[in-house]
Amino acid sequence: MSDDKRPKKSLKASSKSMETKSIVITVDDEYLPRIDHVAGELRSLGMHVDEVLKATGLICGTADCQLAALKKVPGVMSVEAQTSFDVPPTDSPIH
Repeated sequence: MSDDKRPKKSLKASSKSMETKSIVITVDDEYLPRIDHVAGELRSLGMHVDEVLKATGLICGTADCQLAALKKVPGVMSVEAQTSFDVPPTDSPIH
């Protein structure tokens, strides 16, 4: 059986695919009472919201959409990539 009948992946499409990034959104103080609405707007643009931290005004999640579009949502003060790091096991030697 020939593989010609299988759908072919476009190299052009895959090269344009966006990288999923962990991000933290800071919500403007004026919008804190409506933070759930702000989170809904971010979801509608493609953000996967993991946490809405009402007390601190932060929305955490991941996005593979344009971050510039998220910054335009009313109530969004900033959009930042979440920084992560690894800590070695406690019994590892110090170099």
